[in-house]
Amino acid sequence: MSLILFCVIGAIASVAVYLIARQLRRFSAWAMRQAGPRERVGVFIVLAALLGAVVGGLVHQPVTAAMTCHAHGESVIACLLPSKP
Repeated sequence: MSLILFCVIGAIASVAVYLIARQLRRFSAWAMRQAGPRERVGVFIVLAALLGAVVGGLVHQPVTAAMTCHAHGESVIACLLPSKP
């Protein structure tokens, strides 16, 4: 799988998590008859997307290594953990 795909998936997932968490906070505030969240959603969506893209890029290498080991029939854990000399 390509690095760009991991970055895009990470960005979409992090934005989705942020929006779901925001809706839960809005519901909680509505249920308690309090004011809802008042942050600037656009700024946080951009920040969540950037953070998700970075995390997706960092996850690419271990996932690719695990997929390669699995395809060769080797233990995934043994491939991910550093071997002792």
